Formats: sequence, structure tokens, C-alpha cells
Amino acid sequence: MNDQRLKLLAIHSLTIMLVVIVIAIAISPSNQQKIYADENINKSKSDDSKNIQLEVEVITDGIISKDELKGNTLGDKYLVIKKDEKSLFPVNFQDYYMDRSIEITVKGLKDKTFYDSSILRVNGDKTFVGLPAITEEETLDFVKSFHINYTKSETTGLYTAVIYITFNNIYASLVYQDDENIYIDLRRPKDVYDKIIVVDAGHGGTDPGTYSQGEEYYEKEINLSIVLYLQELLDREDIKVYYTRTSDETIFLNPRVYFANDVEADFFISIHCNGNESSEPRGGEVLYNDIKLDNGFTSEQLAQICLDELISVTHNVNRGLVKEEEVIIVKKAKMPMALLEVGFMSNTEEMDFLAKERNRRDIAKGIHKAIMKAYEELENYN
Repeated sequence: MNDQRLKLLAIHSLTIMLVVIVIAIAISPSNQQKIYADENINKSKSDDSKNIQLEVEVITDGIISKDELKGNTLGDKYLVIKKDEKSLFPVNFQDYYMDRSIEITVKGLKDKTFYDSSILRVNGDKTFVGLPAITEEETLDFVKSFHINYTKSETTGLYTAVIYITFNNIYASLVYQDDENIYIDLRRPKDVYDKIIVVDAGHGGTDPGTYSQGEEYYEKEINLSIVLYLQELLDREDIKVYYTRTSDETIFLNPRVYFANDVEADFFISIHCNGNESSEPRGGEVLYNDIKLDNGFTSEQLAQICLDELISVTHNVNRGLVKEEEVIIVKKAKMPMALLEVGFMSNTEEMDFLAKERNRRDIAKGIHKAIMKAYEELENYN
């Protein structure tokens, strides 16, 4: 074999090797697009929107497979956060829904790569860039404000960017990324979740509510404790649950009920304790509004289910149902609403019952059972 043929063969072999390397890089996992979604993405409805097509790899708890999410698309409203560094980064998402805000954390950046001009907002055929303008309340730019903070690791020298975005409405957010951009798809909660409920721990923060004799216990603490036990149970269900508070914080009444209305919740459940100047009154009761759904299901039915389950747990005096027209969160709710007064903190015997952790857990179990029964009844009406 002469030298010329050897050279041609070597060139041919090298060409084949280069083609193989290019193909391997193109199909490597590091170049696949990824999705970072909230913990309840497994409860999302099917998507019929027709905008940007995304082939995605899901990073969740494994309930949804890649094949189920392939072909997912962005809707009419979404954000595009442009990256200067063309790579995939660890991305964390936090939804502060009571503040109508989200927080996107991007780690492993070589430099401060995000700017005001990096965040594009797309609303149908309109695109907005830069800081939101201060305009009328009804605006096509759905972002009210945003800011970007950076921290730098002393050990790695890499940056972490925290992007905090506040909207003019409440959205269910789905977060994706590819090598060039992070996408935040914004949907109406009812278009994403089949079942939505708002659970409210009454009072909180600077509003302690009622209290026990000697003020050893405050209502805000009992309410929150019950809700946190209830959260453990509800988070296992195929229901999107919004909690007005999960810590000791001050939240006024109107924001609680307006939030429930804005997310178009199926039910609004509020947990409270009763109190009186006298230690004699005792028992449980449930307040409700006069809402009747188009299918015939009523707030009174929801309240009765809750009352039955509450009394079966506490074995307290049954004080019955109270149709309420003065309490703000009851009368302003646009869906079936039940405000549970689980017992009197001013009554020594009932306070002793509420002070025990196992009893608060049992109350939470009763409320959980009531919610699931209410959904069964609701389905019978549909």
C-alpha cells in the first residue's frame, strides 16, 4: 500500500471519528432541556396551548414520566430569562403565592449574568423587557416588579442569582430551562389543577385571637397547629392546597378571602377556636355562607359535613350550623365556605382537650375526612 493511499485512509478514519464525536455531544444528557416544576406538577391537567414547543426531561418525584411531559408547550403568558452563559444550571423555584410572587434561584454562575434586560415578559403577541412601567392597574405587562440579588461563594468563586418576581395576579408557575433560557410558564390555577382548596389558620402574628384562662395558650397557636397536622394529610391527596399561613405571621382578613376567590377554590376551610368571658359555654360549631354552586352543592352542605366529623372527634356539645353574614372571610367568599369553631378555649375542659397534641392531630384527621367526603359529594352533583 503506497503512502498516498495510507494518507487518504488516515484522513477518512479521522473524519469518521469526528462525526462520531459530534453526534455523541449532540445527544448527551447535558444538552437536553430540563424542567424544574413545583411539587404539585403531578396534579396538572393536560395542555392544549400551541406556542413554544419544549422537549423536556422532568425532575420531580418520579410520578410523571418523561414521555408524559414530552410535547409540553408554553401558554399565552410566560417569562423568558436569558442566560449569558450557555449552559444548564441548578435552578430552584419557590412560590410565595400569598404575596403573588415567585423566587428563582440559579446556582453555579461564573459571573453576574442576569440584568434587567434579561427578563422578557410575553403576553400573547406583546413582549415587555426591562423594569415594568408604572401604569394603570389593568396592564398587559403582568409583572409588577422584580429584582435580582447575587451572592458569591468564597470557596468556589461562583455566583448564585436570586430573582424575585411579583405579579399582578395569582398564577400556577411551571419552570423550564434549556441552554439559552429559563422559561416560566404562567397559568390560571384552574387550568392546571382539577381540585383546589384554600385552608386558613385563623389569626396569627400580631392578632392572637382568643385565649385560655391565664393566657397560657393563644388561639393563633392552636389554629396553626391543627392546620400543620392537616397539611401532612392533605399533601398526600390529589388536591392542590393553598395555605394562607404556615407560620406565625400577620395576614389580614381581606387578603385571605380575596386569595381564595382569585384562585377559584372549590372550598374555603378556616380553622378557629371560640372564647367567652364566661367559662361555661362549650361545644363546636361551623359558620357558613349562602353560596350555592350551579350544580346544586351548597356551603351549608360543606359546613354540615365538617360539623359532623368535628363532633365525632371531639365529642363536644354540638352547637350546630351558623349562617354568617357579618364575618368578612365568610360573607365575601365566592365558594362554599366553612369556618370551624373547634371548641372554647375559655372552657377549662375543652382547653385541656385542645392542649393535647394527639387531640389536635385527631381534629386534623376529622377535617381531612370531611374535605374528602365533601369532594365525593361534589362529584355526585357533577
